[in-house]
Amino acid sequence: MLDFGEFSCATINQRELLNENNIKIAFDMFDRDGSGSVEVTEIAAILGEGLKCERHVWDEIIKEVDRDNNG
Repeated sequence: MLDFGEFSCATINQRELLNENNIKIAFDMFDRDGSGSVEVTEIAAILGEGLKCERHVWDEIIKEVDRDNNG
């Protein structure tokens, strides 16, 4: 059986969707202040709209992908 995520990965044309232009558009959606970096508050504003999550939840999300540990 395939769940939705598995189905999406199997059927999506990654070459068309995962290009530099589309990734930049997605990045810019998160980088609301145009600083060139995505901060915890910006991630929470996009992903957490309508949710009441504590700050540590968003900090953990950042930790998972922040390779240079600059927050």
